[in-house]
Amino acid sequence: MSTEIKDNRTILREFIAAGLPAFPSNVALNDGATFNAPGMMLRDWLAGQFFAATLSDREQWLCHMGDKGATPAYDYVAGEVYQMADAMLKARKAKT
Repeated sequence: MSTEIKDNRTILREFIAAGLPAFPSNVALNDGATFNAPGMMLRDWLAGQFFAATLSDREQWLCHMGDKGATPAYDYVAGEVYQMADAMLKARKAKT
């Protein structure tokens, strides 16, 4: 078993590679205890941002409304926005 001590940069790189949670927080309860709210995964947050952008642009949305076979437009776009989120995380990982 390795007893290697990791520096902060190494630890941060590992967390980034795993997809850091977006908006983690500690919530103080009335009895003085705290609750660790991990937040949503960064991948989900990015996909949500892409989805909102797609819905806000009528022309872009209509582009996705075309014939996609048996796949409903929302399902098709949901798959695409996760592909975009994955590409962003991959690019981010390449820079670290």
